Amino acid sequence: MIGREARKQIRQRERRLPDYLIACVGGGSNAMGLFTAFLADSEVRMIGVEAGGLGEGKNAASIAGGHVGVLHGSKSYVLQDETGQIRDTHSLAPGLDYPGVGPELSYLHDQRRVEYVTVSDHQAVEGMKLLAETEGIIPALESAHAVAYAALLVPRLRSDQVVLINLSGRGDKDLQGVARFLGELH
Repeated sequence: MIGREARKQIRQRERRLPDYLIACVGGGSNAMGLFTAFLADSEVRMIGVEAGGLGEGKNAASIAGGHVGVLHGSKSYVLQDETGQIRDTHSLAPGLDYPGVGPELSYLHDQRRVEYVTVSDHQAVEGMKLLAETEGIIPALESAHAVAYAALLVPRLRSDQVVLINLSGRGDKDLQGVARFLGELH
């Protein structure tokens, strides 16, 4: 529903579809809420941003670092060891700190319809700060992953290209965790 409304509004405002859709990826509801309305539009590139956490072995990037498995009754990409045991995860964003990804997103990965990238905890915090400073919006840490990736992507694009970032929640709930994280860095 949200994606259909976004599709309609962006088409009215820009008189065309967006070039890129960017959304954070965890269980899948955030990203799929946006991506669904654009699945048939092959000219629209979709990017799912996974939680890169603190790096190798300390992340929640199920597609980038996982394998097909079954978790909670769903076949999808899962962070697991060589014997199929679920690996520990890490993400500063509570909503992304999960060892699997939704089956729809796994399917879209296998079909090469959605491109997946990772953003570290540090980059997500920078994305959160960027949006707060430039737009006065404190995004949820989950969505800050998408903002952080957009900040990397946009400088490489033409000025007439349209990028739509999905914001899924408010970040005031994350501020204490971010403050603790920043205190650990300095």
